[in-house]
Amino acid sequence: MYGNPGKREDPRQVPTWDYLAVEARGKLVTFDDQTRLHDLLVKLTDRNESGRAHRWHVSDAPDDYVRAEMRHIVGIELHIESLIGRYKLSQNRNTADQEGARVGLTAAPTEREHEVAKAIAVTQRERRER
Repeated sequence: MYGNPGKREDPRQVPTWDYLAVEARGKLVTFDDQTRLHDLLVKLTDRNESGRAHRWHVSDAPDDYVRAEMRHIVGIELHIESLIGRYKLSQNRNTADQEGARVGLTAAPTEREHEVAKAIAVTQRERRER
């Protein structure tokens, strides 16, 4: 069983979401180089279509159509000047609740949730070592 064991002890406990976030600050620069945009479009499509049984590839569409549609895309590049990280990984919860969150996220369907579960495991390990 996973979830929030503390909920059984205190019904006032409500679910919260664990997360890791990074804020990137810097200068935005736009670009319209068609070769660069096409390469990025292929990479973005491959990344978002991976894992699908019937994935789509940019090359599935006629090249002239893709090139015509790309005229509506503006490339944006961020020249990073600073990064600020934040996280909430059940560190304010008891060990049982942390483990429930970790197990639940490990069983979840997305890679993003699996990565949060791994991060919770790191905080659990650090907590034990203190």
